[in-house]
Amino acid sequence: MTLHHVTTCALLIGLAVSAVPNLCPQLSAINPKPATLLYSNPESCGSYFVCVHGNAILMPCPQGTHFNEKYSTCVKQGSLLDTCTSKIDVCSGGATLVPHPQACQRYFNCSDNSSRDGSPLKPYEDECPYPQLFDVGEKRCKPYNTAICGASRVPAKDPCGYLKNHCSGIYCEACISRFPSCVGHRNGIYVHPLKKWTPYYIRCTNERTEVLQCDSHPSGSRGFFSPLKKECVSIWEVSPDLGLGYGLAPTCTGKLPGQYRTEENAVVYYTCPGAEVFYCTNGTVFNEVTAQCEAVPSFENLPPDVCSGGADLVPHPRACHQFYNCSDTSSRDNSLLEPHQDECPYPQLFDVVEKRCKPYSATHCGASRKNVKDPCEYLKNHCVGTYCNPCPVNYPSCVGLSDGIYAHPLKQWSPYYIRCTFQRTEVLQCDVHPSGSRGFFSPLKKECVSIWEVSPDLGLGYGLAPTCTGKLPGQYRTDENAVVYYTCPGAEVFYCTNGTVFSEVAGKCEAEVNKNINQ
Repeated sequence: MTLHHVTTCALLIGLAVSAVPNLCPQLSAINPKPATLLYSNPESCGSYFVCVHGNAILMPCPQGTHFNEKYSTCVKQGSLLDTCTSKIDVCSGGATLVPHPQACQRYFNCSDNSSRDGSPLKPYEDECPYPQLFDVGEKRCKPYNTAICGASRVPAKDPCGYLKNHCSGIYCEACISRFPSCVGHRNGIYVHPLKKWTPYYIRCTNERTEVLQCDSHPSGSRGFFSPLKKECVSIWEVSPDLGLGYGLAPTCTGKLPGQYRTEENAVVYYTCPGAEVFYCTNGTVFNEVTAQCEAVPSFENLPPDVCSGGADLVPHPRACHQFYNCSDTSSRDNSLLEPHQDECPYPQLFDVVEKRCKPYSATHCGASRKNVKDPCEYLKNHCVGTYCNPCPVNYPSCVGLSDGIYAHPLKQWSPYYIRCTFQRTEVLQCDVHPSGSRGFFSPLKKECVSIWEVSPDLGLGYGLAPTCTGKLPGQYRTDENAVVYYTCPGAEVFYCTNGTVFSEVAGKCEAEVNKNINQ
């Protein structure tokens, strides 16, 4: 019998159209002959779907049998091969919450008929947050060490045994990359196997995984987990030879035995030979002359004759971005600067020879003045007052990052993003999107997108990304803007250009004069 006959026969036997999403491979230029696929009907164990030319056709199993998706055939109901569960089967007793028969972390919520589009969960199926389990007696999610699973339900230990920890799509990071398994490991701290020398590491407890992140290092650097020390370290203990695109571990090549201060941070110093790194504490910095950590020179203790030499502009003795303007007697109220103290605009530095602010790449700092890279080491980037944002909110640091474009770490899915160049930060803002929407920087695509590519499920209070829930395969125009349309399944967004708008009837962008073609 041909596929055409199968289609005709299925329609003739009067099977009702199902509300279950169509999972069939669709006809396209890339896939002109979609495969014939069989898959289970989550609404009923006694039927299944057969894919014919991209159409999902509901077919019945013989009486007394259930469909087995693994073997693509109907098997005897109640046999060992019968692994099917459906809403009709599990909710027939009248209960709202029903434990999953095999998986202790899952259950059925018979009152929840919301869509499961984009999720590996079946209709009415739900799952506890990892690593909780669903208690058969109390009918609720509980900590794994207190939940009662019952005789036949298996408690998952691996985080990737939880369906909600999986995702789909081009920009989806695989579950094992985000949640490595602790199964088979003793309790303790371990390096993240797929994110070595990053801020991430894992803690194993009773074979359950907890993904942790290093705090900022006391030196001011971002914390990185060292597979060697099994602890969080600064960027000055990450070797640039690892090929990560970051790492400031010093080298003793060409240096005599002794102690040296790092170029990037006066708090960090190292010994040669060996290049072992140490850190000054309690607000001190390393002095290479005395070979010890000392208090930062306070402005109160500066020589009273700092301006007595007759010069108007005097370089700060320690900070390459600061200087003294002896002719400037204006008030420094509401500023962190001291009298006469001034500062170059970030990221410029004050040249000791030319006595002026210059681009950092062309400035002579001198032997003892720190070459600052972090924007929050510039005092003018700080503010005071009740309604003042902390500096890192406005100016995130690029120290330790390779050159490139990054999402603003504290303003994700906003118009703001950052560009790192030689570890200096430039805060940028998306232009208005060609669709007319305000531009938003996508941490997934690493580019500016329209509001129709921002999901309303992010909890931001905005976002108009469309959904394919309840829609057949095809192309649809957004309700808000005739220029914007999307395809189903997948809800991928596209934009008409050159003054055209999308026609759902024609399935393409057309001249503005035809904009009422859908009405």
